[in-house]
Amino acid sequence: MFENANPYNLQIYANENTKQYYAAFVDEEGKKIEVEISVAVAKVLFQTFVRKERNLRRSDERNLEHSELNEQILYQRALHKPESLEDIAFENLQKEKLWKAIGTLPKIQRRRLILYYFEGFTYEQIAQIEGCSFRAIKYSVDCAKENLKKYFLK
Repeated sequence: MFENANPYNLQIYANENTKQYYAAFVDEEGKKIEVEISVAVAKVLFQTFVRKERNLRRSDERNLEHSELNEQILYQRALHKPESLEDIAFENLQKEKLWKAIGTLPKIQRRRLILYYFEGFTYEQIAQIEGCSFRAIKYSVDCAKENLKKYFLK
């Protein structure tokens, strides 16, 4: 339950049976002290630990900034890993084929499909825009999907 591995010499834990929270720490004499705390205090202490841990991690990262940077380290730090040229080319070919297929749809189905999947409108919103029922929009989008499946199965 209590470990001295904690750099803050403080541990927060909950007793599952009694649903009570406790803070335990070691005083200057090496004596273990446990104190019952409220849920609010436990949350604040936990948030403090999270902030301190984050700050320590950031401090380590800042110190690494001054170390030797190589391609592998930069790649690991990258937020968005670079895609290979093959992946980019394949994705572009797929998009081109999809838009070509969408272009073969009837005008109403194409418009409703684009509004639903690419513009993020709901069936209800499209129905309000076009002045028709929810079912008509859903049926039209479903028919467009079926037509696209048929196009790709050719």
